[in-house]
Amino acid sequence: MKDAEPEPDLDDDIDDAADDSLLTKKAEEAAYSGFKHLAAKTAIDTITGVTIEQIVRDELRPMLRVWLDENLPEIVERLVKDELDKVARRALDE
Repeated sequence: MKDAEPEPDLDDDIDDAADDSLLTKKAEEAAYSGFKHLAAKTAIDTITGVTIEQIVRDELRPMLRVWLDENLPEIVERLVKDELDKVARRALDE
């Protein structure tokens, strides 16, 4: 028979919830930290005119380059093979 898992200690959550917040202090701090990090990444520079689109493009470019390096040769090879198969079938049908 399995040993029963200990019940989680909810006292910390109850103490944190006393201020009518839906989040515990730990969850609130994690959410704040995440939003602060996101805001720093997506801040718009009004002096130079940098837009969110430019920021996103700059952030995605390295990821896209890696993905293309890993996947593009296989995709091109498959598409070329499919086209050659179509040409070969047409030639056999004539």
